[in-house]
Amino acid sequence: MKVLIADDDAIWNCLLGERLSHAGFKVNAAFNGHEALDQARTGDYDAVLLDVVMPRMDGHAVLRELRASGSRAAVLMVTCKDEEEDKLRAFAGGADDYLVKPVRVPEIVARIRAILRRIGAGIQKRPGVLILHSGSLEMDPLGRIVRKNGKVIHLTKTEFAFLETLMRRPGQIVPGYILNEHLAGSDMAPDAVTIRVHIKNLRRKIGGRTSRSRIRTIRGMGYALAD
Repeated sequence: MKVLIADDDAIWNCLLGERLSHAGFKVNAAFNGHEALDQARTGDYDAVLLDVVMPRMDGHAVLRELRASGSRAAVLMVTCKDEEEDKLRAFAGGADDYLVKPVRVPEIVARIRAILRRIGAGIQKRPGVLILHSGSLEMDPLGRIVRKNGKVIHLTKTEFAFLETLMRRPGQIVPGYILNEHLAGSDMAPDAVTIRVHIKNLRRKIGGRTSRSRIRTIRGMGYALAD
């Protein structure tokens, strides 16, 4: 498995790289945001460890550009920034995990492996193509196509974004503020009513008497896609 460590603390970067190499990972390093983004875009990494505070471009900006370019690498923010605002911003931007320094290297290794196992359960790679699977559902995020039992399902832009978010996190609870990122005026507080309407329409379109159990409502927490 190939991992990129993006952190401007050279001592920590090198130490973490050595420990991950000993754990069986192939490791490369970046020491500023621009370097991290260039390597992450071209290096076909399984996971990227991102610091938030870096010169030239911070970790949030790197994450945003990575996801905008279609990168599906697992992204773990490993940083001294422990403010709730940073954590929420990272998850809303597409981070898979958020670890606050000081953190033990064995925990980082365990988190990487757990995330890659989870992602691997929902993703099938073909040359140049990424396909998400969940039961009878199949999604091509880049081609923006969803099929159920081989038949194309027509979704709105928001419904597609909601379903992709859920399919990328099989079995996980997705909070409303993450889904809210796909709505107009996403800088406002989560619009629970509008989110419920889109979820209701999405359930109807994926069809069947089990559609409600496929997209479960977790009261007070969010939504989860049962695999």
